[in-house]
Amino acid sequence: MTPRGNAVASLDVEVVKEWMRRNMDRASEIKDFQEEINIQIQHKLIDQAARMQRKLSRLEHDAALATPVLEKSSGAMMSRKSTDFSPKLTFLSHVKKEAASTARLLKIMFKMLVRKDELVPKVFLDSDDLVQLPLLLRQVVSCDFLTVILTRSFFSRPWIMCELCTAFQHSVPIRSIHIASEDLGIIPGQPLEPQVAPWLTEECMAIVKMNGFDRETVLAAMQYALDAERFQFDPMASQAVQWKQVRCMAEGMPKVTLSVLDPEVTYCSFEARFNRWAVYVSYHRGIDTPTAHVIKLLLQAALPEQNAVFLDTDNLIHSKSTYDVVRASENVVLLLSDETLRQPSIVAEMVTASKAGIHMVPVPITRDFDISKYVGEEFYFSLSEEFDEAGKAFFREQNITFSEIAKSFRKLFTVIAEYFIPCSSEVVQQAAIRELCRRLHSPVGQPEPELPPADRFHVFG
Repeated sequence: MTPRGNAVASLDVEVVKEWMRRNMDRASEIKDFQEEINIQIQHKLIDQAARMQRKLSRLEHDAALATPVLEKSSGAMMSRKSTDFSPKLTFLSHVKKEAASTARLLKIMFKMLVRKDELVPKVFLDSDDLVQLPLLLRQVVSCDFLTVILTRSFFSRPWIMCELCTAFQHSVPIRSIHIASEDLGIIPGQPLEPQVAPWLTEECMAIVKMNGFDRETVLAAMQYALDAERFQFDPMASQAVQWKQVRCMAEGMPKVTLSVLDPEVTYCSFEARFNRWAVYVSYHRGIDTPTAHVIKLLLQAALPEQNAVFLDTDNLIHSKSTYDVVRASENVVLLLSDETLRQPSIVAEMVTASKAGIHMVPVPITRDFDISKYVGEEFYFSLSEEFDEAGKAFFREQNITFSEIAKSFRKLFTVIAEYFIPCSSEVVQQAAIRELCRRLHSPVGQPEPELPPADRFHVFG
């Protein structure tokens, strides 16, 4: 029996102690595995912190739902932010599961581009500004217009129905943003009620009626939103394309001016002069593209101006492969969700970074990402089973061995992960970006990234 076995792999303290008791003359061999044990302890602490954060989020959510009771008993317990009904430019109405990152991206871009009375305007996003659910609808009335982000299940959500009804009854203008490739499930020109009837369930209508609206008002409000001026936005496109789309939206906004006339040039063209990158963002193309765009914008605002962030949808040119860019980067930031590390192209980027000695930082973007899976030996024993035949063929074509893949995984998870959750508040995201900047390696001869939040692009506040 050796100390390696399952004792170290699972960090079973009792098993390790029993081995030491039975093999006192060999107890010093434990030192040979000290680094491995330290890494596992580190990751177990990370997992524990993540579990505590999830519990805290649930407690905060439960507390928010309970605040009407607190409001009756003690008005002093209300935070100032929860009762902020000052005029706002717009309210971003969206389905969190489908468009949390897109809503965050739009809020950042609106605040970078639009000025109202020469000031950065207030944009309401529930993850930032909502503390009490019952006060949600009053925020709709405080906005110049309601922005609805149309995704697949948008019209089926009861609280969105209430937001639309509030805008309809108070004559708040609506501006619709249709997300490219999303099917709303509503055929234009056909009667609306038969198409949306399956969504108006008893449970849904109970919430709607609790807020003072009936079925007829819901149908009229839905039609009000469908008849509104509609703009296109593609969260999968390059930021140059996205800036053009946002500029088209902003040009028609009432009572506002633009901070720059050509954002696609002002905010994008400066990157063309870079041959070396401070950060290469590796992510699951398609699913996590909106989150990657958000992280790029926030990193660019936080890092010193001479540092550039590479995102393939924005910066990749045909004369270079992604692997060339990885080798020309100081850091590789990997955005991790359940499917990320099953993507052969992402694994190939990891292997390239590992072989080139590039610093890698893991950034989970889902609350339930299980880091412990990649710490124990069991994962590495069955590593090849994580990929299908197409993936294995891809690795053979790129001359990548599973030994190299295992080494890159181990190297990635020796760095403490920094969570970035798309649906969290801007305060939490700002803290995550600052911590991520602290973990990046700076180019030789350049200072470490500054920690105070930068206002170069006015992305927060």
